[in-house]
Amino acid sequence: MDTENGAQGGFWSAKVELTVIRRSTIALGFLLLLFCPTFVYTCGPYADTAVFCYANFPNVSPKEFAQGKLGILLPGFYPRYLIVAYRYLMGVPLTADQQAAALSVWRGDLKNGNGSVSPEDALTKWLSSRKQVPGLAAGEQVDVYAPGSSPYEKFLNCPANAFLSAARTLDQRIGSFGLQNPDVKEWVAGQDTVFENCPGVAAPRIPETPASMNAALRADRAYQVAAAWFYARKYDEATARFDAIARDTTSPWAQLAPYLAARCLIRKASLLHKENEGFDAATMKEAKLRLEKIVQNPALAGVHEMARSMLGFVLAHTDPAERAAQLEGDLMKQKDANFLQDLLDFAELYNSSQVNGGLADWIKAANSVAESNANAQDSSSALNQWKRSKNLPWLIAALFSIHADNADLPQIISAAERIPPDSPAYLTVRYYLARLNIAGGKTVEARVELDRLLSDANLDLTTGERNLLISERQKVARDFADFLKFATEPSLAIDSGMDEPFAPPEQPAAADKNAPGYFDAYVAKIFDQRMPLSMIQQAANSTQLPFLMRRELVHAAWTRAVLLDDHKSGMGLQELIQSLDPPLWKEMSAYRNAAEDQKKFMGLLIVLKNPGLRPYVVNGLPRKTTLGAIDDLRENWWCDAADTEGEIFWKWESLPQDARSKDLDAGIPFPEFESEPERSQAKAELEALAKIGPAPNYLSQQVIDWAHSHPDDSYVPEALHWAIRSTRYGCTDKQTTTYSKAAFDLLHERYPHSEWTARTKYHY
Repeated sequence: MDTENGAQGGFWSAKVELTVIRRSTIALGFLLLLFCPTFVYTCGPYADTAVFCYANFPNVSPKEFAQGKLGILLPGFYPRYLIVAYRYLMGVPLTADQQAAALSVWRGDLKNGNGSVSPEDALTKWLSSRKQVPGLAAGEQVDVYAPGSSPYEKFLNCPANAFLSAARTLDQRIGSFGLQNPDVKEWVAGQDTVFENCPGVAAPRIPETPASMNAALRADRAYQVAAAWFYARKYDEATARFDAIARDTTSPWAQLAPYLAARCLIRKASLLHKENEGFDAATMKEAKLRLEKIVQNPALAGVHEMARSMLGFVLAHTDPAERAAQLEGDLMKQKDANFLQDLLDFAELYNSSQVNGGLADWIKAANSVAESNANAQDSSSALNQWKRSKNLPWLIAALFSIHADNADLPQIISAAERIPPDSPAYLTVRYYLARLNIAGGKTVEARVELDRLLSDANLDLTTGERNLLISERQKVARDFADFLKFATEPSLAIDSGMDEPFAPPEQPAAADKNAPGYFDAYVAKIFDQRMPLSMIQQAANSTQLPFLMRRELVHAAWTRAVLLDDHKSGMGLQELIQSLDPPLWKEMSAYRNAAEDQKKFMGLLIVLKNPGLRPYVVNGLPRKTTLGAIDDLRENWWCDAADTEGEIFWKWESLPQDARSKDLDAGIPFPEFESEPERSQAKAELEALAKIGPAPNYLSQQVIDWAHSHPDDSYVPEALHWAIRSTRYGCTDKQTTTYSKAAFDLLHERYPHSEWTARTKYHY
């Protein structure tokens, strides 16, 4: 059994043992955090995105965080990090051993309470140990997972400790009886039979007990039989067997057996319960009583630690609030020797239960802000907690949630201003003070403070921390040149969207001011919704921006000019396009040579031939596929010409009709440096773009209209072909098929002999 010879118990380790594995093809999404606006996980398919900062774990190295260098705390940090932050904020630093324990938890190198040993690796160790015994058939791999309560569920039936303990015990028996002893061979055969039950066989496989077996090994066999019944999921029989062993004072397993009997009941309560119930309450209560008796029995001192740990697991189910209070008390002890397990247990308990108390309430207050659930009541609660306690954690929580118009803001700011530079909260406090100044309209104060922080070499900012500060600095630019200076941020990682990393890199790279950068969500929205074409063109000309971002801007500016019939701007961009994208400039020769009344049609033809052209820039990484190629993730021909971030087709389809073609970010103010005429022009252009709708519909209709008014234009058949293609691969809605069929019918009826007609066999 997995608890042989003193395995680790605890809520987390037992929880892993009983965790159900649901086989699913659906990925879970994660909420977008305002603080790290591009670090978001969505349902597949997946596209690479730039990560400017981590929202769920620190933007400093785990080692530094464990040592108390907290950097900028964000409310979305996972409990396993916020617990450690709380310790430091309360003035209770981690010991060296506790730091090492925290690192083990964050790295995820704990599996079933056995360090980095997985069940599969432990099984390999057992198979290697049994090879010592001569005359045995080769051992077989075992499926350690057994079926759960449905065809789609499995649970870990034989954890790593089962195999590690078997290997240790075999080594001991070989040392006592020798390799040639037939009873040792019989012992191994019996253990093999025990493990045959791991996959959850229909009929229990129980080892027999030869009459000639050595008395000491007969005691082992009784233990093996009980374990076999356990892995066969016959928990009542297993409990009775362990109870019998406990009564046999001559058995070397007598002291451990009462604890294992309780474990049988816990497994039964956790797995064999009524539908829609988390566990069987009566059985769990019986297990609790048994564990309490063990702890109270001096004769069973050897298993007291395991029993207490498992009692915590039971209490976490039967009375999570009481267990959370116990764990918080232990976690706040300077010399908590069980810190690793307590950290795991509290984090898991917090994630799986509605628990309350000082530490839990603080984490909850923080996370509610991160999940965009914070309201006036949450802000008031954090503020009241700080007023009562005057402690640093609740000052941070108040800064997370307080609004700039709160009457108590002055005293919060006063308290925050007194936090010294050597405090673990210093950078967090300064960051949120700057945010509050911005929210309160004190842009000069915010700009001065952010510039000071960004230039302070003593802070040794990481890329993530620097990006957080830059994201705020963008909002208080003194003029357009100042805005462009801070318009890009380097990416600290690339998120493929497949799975969330368990922990940040061991050593985040120091901020590199010269690293190439990208636009974050705020900057992209400013360019797309708050600036006129003339300013976008000016930005594309600025050498303050990286080449790649200038190219994105010139693509957006030219496409926008075509859609707005502003061919003076479209022609004015040609020299810049030649510099930034020579192949595209070469392709635009027909546009440059077209008559004034034909320029829009020729411009739209170029857009149709280049599915990557769009009238906006996006946050993070630019479109990965070349302009003229179809993107596999359907990031082709926009959904909404006024879109802020170029959301791909599945989000567009989910938007209600009345939400389409509207300013979905109306709360974002115009930059202070923008003049009133520039703002008015931006609004007018945005209103015109908002009427366009999905690109395939608009482009198809424009080509159809031009074909009717200019039937002899030699470019019309080609344009119809590309328009129909856009209805297959671009962003569509319920009306798209109508446009696709109309273009198809016109092409085949009017131009039956064109090569483009021959290439167009279907509409969509």
